Amino acid sequence: MDYEALTSNQIPQIYKTFVEAFSDYGVDVSYMNEEIIRNRSAKNGIEFDLSVGAFDKGKMIGFTLVGVDVWRDELSAFDIMTGITKPYRGQGKARKMFDFALPKVKDRGIKNFVLEVLQQNEAAIKAYSKTGFEIIRSFECFIAQRGNLKPSMLNFQELEIKLMEKKFLNEVSTFFDWNPSWENSVSSLLRIPDKLLVLGAFLNEKPVGVLAYYPLIRWINLLAVDRNHRRAGISSTLLNHLFFNHLAGIQEIKAINVDSSDVAMQALLDRSGFQKIPGQFEMRLKI
Repeated sequence: MDYEALTSNQIPQIYKTFVEAFSDYGVDVSYMNEEIIRNRSAKNGIEFDLSVGAFDKGKMIGFTLVGVDVWRDELSAFDIMTGITKPYRGQGKARKMFDFALPKVKDRGIKNFVLEVLQQNEAAIKAYSKTGFEIIRSFECFIAQRGNLKPSMLNFQELEIKLMEKKFLNEVSTFFDWNPSWENSVSSLLRIPDKLLVLGAFLNEKPVGVLAYYPLIRWINLLAVDRNHRRAGISSTLLNHLFFNHLAGIQEIKAINVDSSDVAMQALLDRSGFQKIPGQFEMRLKI
Protein backbone atom coordinates (compact mmCIF):
# COMPACT_ATOMS: atom_id res chain seq x y z
CA MET A 1 0.00 0.00 0.00
CA ASP A 2 1.35 3.42 -0.99
CA TYR A 3 0.36 6.83 0.34
CA GLU A 4 1.04 9.88 -1.81
CA ALA A 5 0.23 13.57 -1.98
CA LEU A 6 -2.36 14.31 -4.65
CA THR A 7 -2.41 16.72 -7.59
CA SER A 8 -5.23 18.55 -9.35
CA ASN A 9 -4.72 16.27 -12.37
CA GLN A 10 -6.02 13.35 -10.30
CA ILE A 11 -9.56 14.72 -9.91
CA PRO A 12 -10.94 12.15 -12.44
CA GLN A 13 -9.30 9.37 -10.45
CA ILE A 14 -10.58 10.82 -7.18
CA TYR A 15 -14.10 10.96 -8.60
CA LYS A 16 -13.96 7.32 -9.73
CA THR A 17 -12.86 6.30 -6.24
CA PHE A 18 -15.51 8.54 -4.69
CA VAL A 19 -18.31 6.77 -6.61
CA GLU A 20 -17.17 3.41 -5.27
CA ALA A 21 -16.44 4.62 -1.75
CA PHE A 22 -19.75 6.47 -1.25
CA SER A 23 -22.05 3.95 -2.94
CA ASP A 24 -23.46 2.97 0.49
CA TYR A 25 -23.20 6.35 2.23
CA GLY A 26 -25.81 7.36 4.80
CA VAL A 27 -27.28 10.11 2.58
CA ASP A 28 -27.83 10.32 -1.16
CA VAL A 29 -24.75 11.77 -2.90
CA SER A 30 -25.68 10.67 -6.41
CA TYR A 31 -25.78 14.33 -7.47
CA MET A 32 -22.00 14.52 -7.05
CA ASN A 33 -20.07 14.43 -10.31
CA GLU A 34 -16.52 15.25 -11.34
CA GLU A 35 -17.29 18.95 -11.79
CA ILE A 36 -18.87 19.19 -8.36
CA ILE A 37 -15.91 17.48 -6.69
CA ARG A 38 -13.53 19.87 -8.44
CA ASN A 39 -15.51 23.02 -7.65
CA ARG A 40 -16.49 22.02 -4.13
CA SER A 41 -12.87 21.25 -3.36
CA ALA A 42 -11.82 24.68 -4.66
CA LYS A 43 -14.62 26.26 -2.61
CA ASN A 44 -13.30 24.63 0.55
CA GLY A 45 -9.72 25.79 -0.02
CA ILE A 46 -8.12 22.54 -1.16
CA GLU A 47 -4.36 22.22 -0.85
CA PHE A 48 -3.34 19.24 -2.96
CA ASP A 49 0.10 18.94 -1.35
CA LEU A 50 -1.67 18.26 1.99
CA SER A 51 -4.25 15.92 0.43
CA VAL A 52 -3.53 12.19 0.35
CA GLY A 53 -4.34 9.22 -1.83
CA ALA A 54 -4.04 5.56 -0.80
CA PHE A 55 -3.02 3.19 -3.60
CA ASP A 56 -2.96 -0.59 -3.87
CA LYS A 57 -0.74 -1.63 -6.78
CA GLY A 58 -1.36 1.72 -8.46
CA LYS A 59 -5.14 1.76 -7.99
CA MET A 60 -6.55 4.53 -5.77
CA ILE A 61 -8.61 2.89 -3.04
CA GLY A 62 -8.93 5.89 -0.75
CA PHE A 63 -8.38 9.61 -0.48
CA THR A 64 -8.49 12.52 1.94
CA LEU A 65 -8.92 16.01 0.47
CA VAL A 66 -7.64 18.77 2.77
CA GLY A 67 -8.48 22.47 2.66
CA VAL A 68 -6.80 25.35 4.48
CA ASP A 69 -8.33 28.60 5.71
CA VAL A 70 -8.56 30.88 8.73
CA TRP A 71 -11.16 29.34 11.04
CA ARG A 72 -12.07 30.96 14.36
CA ASP A 73 -9.15 33.36 13.87
CA GLU A 74 -6.58 30.56 13.51
CA LEU A 75 -5.01 28.91 10.46
CA SER A 76 -6.79 25.58 10.22
CA ALA A 77 -7.18 22.54 8.00
CA PHE A 78 -10.47 20.97 6.92
CA ASP A 79 -11.26 17.43 5.82
CA ILE A 80 -13.21 18.25 2.65
CA MET A 81 -13.98 14.60 2.16
CA THR A 82 -12.47 11.23 2.99
CA GLY A 83 -13.41 8.05 1.17
CA ILE A 84 -12.30 4.43 1.43
CA THR A 85 -13.61 1.75 -0.94
CA LYS A 86 -15.50 -1.02 0.80
CA PRO A 87 -12.94 -3.87 0.59
CA TYR A 88 -10.36 -1.70 2.40
CA ARG A 89 -12.47 -0.41 5.28
CA GLY A 90 -11.77 -1.36 8.87
CA GLN A 91 -8.03 -1.61 8.18
CA GLY A 92 -6.96 1.80 9.47
CA LYS A 93 -6.45 3.30 5.99
CA ALA A 94 -8.10 6.62 6.91
CA ARG A 95 -5.86 6.94 9.96
CA LYS A 96 -2.77 6.19 7.88
CA MET A 97 -3.71 8.88 5.34
CA PHE A 98 -4.23 11.33 8.20
CA ASP A 99 -0.86 10.39 9.72
CA PHE A 100 0.76 10.91 6.30
CA ALA A 101 -0.67 14.42 6.02
CA LEU A 102 -0.19 15.53 9.64
CA PRO A 103 3.56 16.38 9.53
CA LYS A 104 2.98 18.66 6.52
CA VAL A 105 0.00 20.22 8.26
CA LYS A 106 2.14 20.96 11.32
CA ASP A 107 4.91 22.40 9.16
CA ARG A 108 2.41 24.92 7.76
CA GLY A 109 1.72 26.27 11.25
CA ILE A 110 -1.85 25.00 11.21
CA LYS A 111 -3.51 25.05 14.65
CA ASN A 112 -6.70 23.02 14.13
CA PHE A 113 -7.94 20.16 12.00
CA VAL A 114 -11.70 20.39 11.41
CA LEU A 115 -14.14 17.92 9.90
CA GLU A 116 -17.87 17.27 9.56
CA VAL A 117 -19.30 13.79 10.05
CA LEU A 118 -22.82 12.38 9.87
CA GLN A 119 -24.26 12.07 13.36
CA GLN A 120 -25.44 8.56 12.54
CA ASN A 121 -21.95 7.42 11.50
CA GLU A 122 -21.01 6.04 14.89
CA ALA A 123 -18.00 4.07 13.60
CA ALA A 124 -16.41 7.16 12.07
CA ILE A 125 -17.12 9.28 15.14
CA LYS A 126 -15.52 6.66 17.35
CA ALA A 127 -12.46 6.45 15.08
CA TYR A 128 -12.05 10.23 14.97
CA SER A 129 -12.44 10.44 18.75
CA LYS A 130 -9.63 7.91 19.22
CA THR A 131 -7.42 10.12 17.05
CA GLY A 132 -8.10 13.06 19.38
CA PHE A 133 -10.97 14.84 17.64
CA GLU A 134 -13.76 16.24 19.81
CA ILE A 135 -17.32 17.18 18.92
CA ILE A 136 -17.74 20.94 19.22
CA ARG A 137 -21.05 21.60 17.42
CA SER A 138 -24.04 19.84 15.95
CA PHE A 139 -25.76 20.85 12.71
CA GLU A 140 -29.21 20.16 11.32
CA CYS A 141 -29.68 19.51 7.59
CA PHE A 142 -32.81 19.88 5.48
CA ILE A 143 -34.17 18.97 2.05
CA ALA A 144 -37.26 20.11 0.15
CA GLN A 145 -38.87 18.72 -2.97
CA ARG A 146 -40.00 21.46 -5.31
CA GLY A 147 -43.62 20.34 -5.11
CA ASN A 148 -43.54 20.57 -1.31
CA LEU A 149 -42.19 24.13 -1.06
CA LYS A 150 -44.57 26.40 0.81
CA PRO A 151 -44.21 30.10 -0.06
CA SER A 152 -44.98 32.30 2.93
CA MET A 153 -47.83 34.78 3.10
CA LEU A 154 -45.48 37.14 4.97
CA ASN A 155 -44.13 38.81 1.83
CA PHE A 156 -42.60 42.13 2.93
CA GLN A 157 -44.01 44.46 0.26
CA GLU A 158 -41.69 47.40 0.98
CA LEU A 159 -38.63 45.20 0.67
CA GLU A 160 -36.45 45.38 -2.45
CA ILE A 161 -34.64 42.17 -3.43
CA LYS A 162 -31.50 42.61 -5.52
CA LEU A 163 -29.02 40.26 -7.11
CA MET A 164 -25.66 41.04 -5.53
CA GLU A 165 -21.99 40.27 -6.12
CA LYS A 166 -20.25 37.78 -3.82
CA LYS A 167 -18.41 40.56 -2.00
CA PHE A 168 -21.77 41.67 -0.55
CA LEU A 169 -21.42 38.76 1.89
CA ASN A 170 -18.61 40.62 3.66
CA GLU A 171 -20.91 43.60 4.21
CA VAL A 172 -23.60 41.58 5.96
CA SER A 173 -21.52 39.14 8.03
CA THR A 174 -22.65 40.99 11.18
CA PHE A 175 -26.15 39.57 10.57
CA PHE A 176 -25.00 36.06 11.56
CA ASP A 177 -25.94 34.81 15.05
CA TRP A 178 -23.41 31.98 14.82
CA ASN A 179 -20.33 31.23 12.76
CA PRO A 180 -21.29 29.36 9.57
CA SER A 181 -19.72 25.95 9.08
CA TRP A 182 -16.58 25.68 6.98
CA GLU A 183 -18.71 24.64 3.99
CA ASN A 184 -20.87 27.77 4.34
CA SER A 185 -18.32 30.33 5.53
CA VAL A 186 -18.02 33.60 3.64
CA SER A 187 -14.43 32.84 2.62
CA SER A 188 -15.54 29.44 1.29
CA LEU A 189 -18.36 30.98 -0.74
CA LEU A 190 -16.05 33.66 -2.13
CA ARG A 191 -13.81 30.89 -3.53
CA ILE A 192 -16.63 29.27 -5.53
CA PRO A 193 -15.22 29.11 -9.08
CA ASP A 194 -18.59 29.14 -10.84
CA LYS A 195 -21.92 30.81 -10.06
CA LEU A 196 -23.12 31.74 -6.58
CA LEU A 197 -26.55 33.36 -6.31
CA VAL A 198 -26.55 36.12 -3.68
CA LEU A 199 -29.84 37.88 -2.90
CA GLY A 200 -29.75 41.07 -0.87
CA ALA A 201 -32.83 42.43 0.91
CA PHE A 202 -32.97 46.22 1.16
CA LEU A 203 -35.24 48.54 3.11
CA ASN A 204 -34.90 52.22 2.20
CA GLU A 205 -31.70 51.25 0.35
CA LYS A 206 -30.19 49.77 3.52
CA PRO A 207 -29.25 46.05 3.53
CA VAL A 208 -31.36 44.13 6.04
CA GLY A 209 -31.08 40.52 4.84
CA VAL A 210 -29.14 38.08 2.68
CA LEU A 211 -29.58 34.66 1.09
CA ALA A 212 -26.78 32.75 -0.65
CA TYR A 213 -27.62 29.77 -2.86
CA TYR A 214 -25.14 27.60 -4.79
CA PRO A 215 -26.94 26.33 -7.93
CA LEU A 216 -24.36 23.66 -8.80
CA ILE A 217 -25.13 21.65 -5.67
CA ARG A 218 -28.57 23.21 -4.98
CA TRP A 219 -27.68 24.30 -1.45
CA ILE A 220 -28.91 27.30 0.51
CA ASN A 221 -25.65 28.22 2.21
CA LEU A 222 -26.63 31.37 4.12
CA LEU A 223 -29.84 33.04 5.21
CA ALA A 224 -29.61 35.89 7.70
CA VAL A 225 -31.39 39.09 8.72
CA ASP A 226 -30.24 42.21 10.54
CA ARG A 227 -31.13 41.84 14.23
CA ASN A 228 -33.01 45.16 14.16
CA HIS A 229 -35.39 43.95 11.44
CA ARG A 230 -36.34 40.41 12.43
CA ARG A 231 -39.83 38.90 12.73
CA ALA A 232 -41.02 41.09 9.88
CA GLY A 233 -41.03 38.47 7.11
CA ILE A 234 -37.66 39.31 5.54
CA SER A 235 -36.35 35.71 5.59
CA SER A 236 -39.66 34.47 4.16
CA THR A 237 -39.56 37.10 1.43
CA LEU A 238 -36.01 36.08 0.46
CA LEU A 239 -37.05 32.42 0.32
CA ASN A 240 -40.11 33.28 -1.75
CA HIS A 241 -37.93 35.21 -4.20
CA LEU A 242 -35.64 32.20 -4.53
CA PHE A 243 -38.57 29.79 -4.95
CA PHE A 244 -40.37 31.84 -7.62
CA ASN A 245 -37.47 33.27 -9.60
CA HIS A 246 -34.42 31.00 -9.45
CA LEU A 247 -35.45 27.34 -9.24
CA ALA A 248 -36.65 26.65 -12.78
CA GLY A 249 -36.08 22.97 -13.55
CA ILE A 250 -34.80 22.22 -10.03
CA GLN A 251 -36.60 19.36 -8.30
CA GLU A 252 -35.06 19.57 -4.83
CA ILE A 253 -32.92 21.91 -2.75
CA LYS A 254 -31.10 21.57 0.56
CA ALA A 255 -30.21 23.75 3.50
CA ILE A 256 -27.09 22.25 5.07
CA ASN A 257 -25.43 22.84 8.45
CA VAL A 258 -27.93 24.93 10.38
CA ASP A 259 -26.60 25.28 13.92
CA SER A 260 -28.74 23.07 16.16
CA SER A 261 -29.19 25.98 18.58
CA ASP A 262 -30.98 28.07 15.92
CA VAL A 263 -34.55 26.94 16.54
CA ALA A 264 -36.00 29.95 14.67
CA MET A 265 -34.24 29.03 11.43
CA GLN A 266 -35.29 25.41 11.78
CA ALA A 267 -38.91 26.49 12.31
CA LEU A 268 -38.75 28.74 9.23
CA LEU A 269 -37.45 25.90 7.06
CA ASP A 270 -40.10 23.56 8.42
CA ARG A 271 -42.85 26.07 7.58
CA SER A 272 -41.36 26.49 4.10
CA GLY A 273 -41.69 22.80 3.25
CA PHE A 274 -38.25 21.45 4.20
CA GLN A 275 -37.79 18.15 5.99
CA LYS A 276 -34.87 17.10 8.17
CA ILE A 277 -32.28 14.67 6.85
CA PRO A 278 -29.37 13.23 8.88
CA GLY A 279 -27.45 15.99 10.62
CA GLN A 280 -23.75 16.38 11.17
CA PHE A 281 -21.24 16.95 13.96
CA GLU A 282 -18.44 19.44 13.63
CA MET A 283 -15.29 17.93 15.14
CA ARG A 284 -11.92 19.52 15.87
CA LEU A 285 -8.42 18.31 16.64
CA LYS A 286 -6.14 20.85 18.28
CA ILE A 287 -2.67 20.54 16.73
